[in-house]
Amino acid sequence: MEVCGACGLIAPTERRSCDACDAPFATPRTQVPPLAEDAYWVSVRCEHRCRACGLPTPLNELDADGIVGCERCGIDQALDIREWADLFRHAHEVGDLAGPDPSGRKPATDADIGAQNYFKTTGVKHGAAPSADRGEGHAHVTAGPGHPLCKRCHVPLVVPIDAKVFRDCRATATCPSCNEAITYDLPKNARAAYPALRAVIAAGNRSDHGRAVVSGSPGQTIVLHCSNCSANLPAFDATRHVTCTFCKAVSFVPARASARHGGAAVPGEAWWLLFRGPSARRTALEDSVREHNRRAARQAERDKKTVARHEAKQQERAREEAAKAARDAAEAAEAAEEEQREIAERKRSDGRNKLAVLVALPLLFGGVIAAAIYGQHTREATRLENGGCNKYDRRPCYDGPAKTRGQGKCRDGEQLCEYLRGDWVWGRCTKQALPESRETCKNGLDDDCNGAIDDGCKPTR
Repeated sequence: MEVCGACGLIAPTERRSCDACDAPFATPRTQVPPLAEDAYWVSVRCEHRCRACGLPTPLNELDADGIVGCERCGIDQALDIREWADLFRHAHEVGDLAGPDPSGRKPATDADIGAQNYFKTTGVKHGAAPSADRGEGHAHVTAGPGHPLCKRCHVPLVVPIDAKVFRDCRATATCPSCNEAITYDLPKNARAAYPALRAVIAAGNRSDHGRAVVSGSPGQTIVLHCSNCSANLPAFDATRHVTCTFCKAVSFVPARASARHGGAAVPGEAWWLLFRGPSARRTALEDSVREHNRRAARQAERDKKTVARHEAKQQERAREEAAKAARDAAEAAEAAEEEQREIAERKRSDGRNKLAVLVALPLLFGGVIAAAIYGQHTREATRLENGGCNKYDRRPCYDGPAKTRGQGKCRDGEQLCEYLRGDWVWGRCTKQALPESRETCKNGLDDDCNGAIDDGCKPTR
């Protein structure tokens, strides 16, 4: 991760300076490696809108004890522990879902949440994302991923992440440059309010310094006492650490006591929260995307089956139509043959009738003329029986194999009686449809007239 070299907040890819501290990014930018145990740091800046003065006041330490103090007017007031949980939840979601990857810190391979991720521009256009400001008496937080830095050396702190840190909620941050090591304790009520929160780095949560004891009436100037010997404490510096003049113990002055003790109002400070594992929002988004994908897959499967059924019905309809056409063609060919047989039979009958008349002619006109005519008609009948024809005669014909006749696309042709070399003979067969040497696939026809449609072709999927 690339972070700001001044404050440790993530360095947005589309910016040249930090939007939190306005410091320009170094070239190359400061790099920090990912943490172990699926843990990650989130920088937070909290504010609370005072019910008394109506002005925002920073929350510079994590105590989650249900009371916050205004650093402007010094009035203590209640802040529900559940509101702290909402602040932690927002920080957790930003740290888990921030860019530059649209799906956040650890994208799931089976659920792309980039389109639904509200925090995907964090780490790209800006370094932190604010929660909603709900007005007076409520707190809001601006959070962004990053890594804590040494305030003196501005180098990334080394914080060992192991099972002991998660169990004890105690983190020890060491500067690799100046070797300063400081231990921070996470309040138990903060851990109870949000179990995914595992550690904190904030000045008010150091375990090596006690917290100054505050006494005084609400709304009035207060007195600070040493956390070790209860003696009154002198004035403190900007770090809000004060040394007791009697026992020399160092006490930390809470930010909310600064103004009431006569000090200047403390400006807003960033502190760091350590979270482990995915946020609830990520889980909900990924579950929603997975459910959407499952529904889309089921719908796609249903559509595929519907298309397959439709194609099967079309193929069945095409086969039925082809079979019907083949039957109709066979019936038509059979009817044509029957008609030709009847015509031939009529011609033979007419020839025999003529022959009978001609037999009687010699009795009437003489034997020679009758015999001549008889011989001519006998030759005519013989010629017709031997394949001859008369002018204007026509008949169906087919030159293909007999078993293919009337099958599939094969159709009879037509022969006309033609005068050739002094005689009337049958001409060539025209307008016939003969079988192809092989099938033409996917046309729904029996091209080789063997009674099977598209045989030898790969089935349509």
